[in-house]
Amino acid sequence: NLLGAGVDWFAEHQAALGSYVAAGLFAASLSVVSFLELPALRTPRARSPLEGMRRPRSGGVVDKGRTG
Repeated sequence: NLLGAGVDWFAEHQAALGSYVAAGLFAASLSVVSFLELPALRTPRARSPLEGMRRPRSGGVVDKGRTG
């Protein structure tokens, strides 16, 4: 009976069902994150894939900046 009443209630309050599912997924993600371990050593800095690349030279023309 209790299960049937719960199903009927959620049939009338469909937004609540989505909220409870979202809260459950959030709680599950927190329980997974709590078991993750952070590295003890300092990590190297993030590097850009464009690091070290140069702009091609435009010949003898003076390069203009973005504003002109």
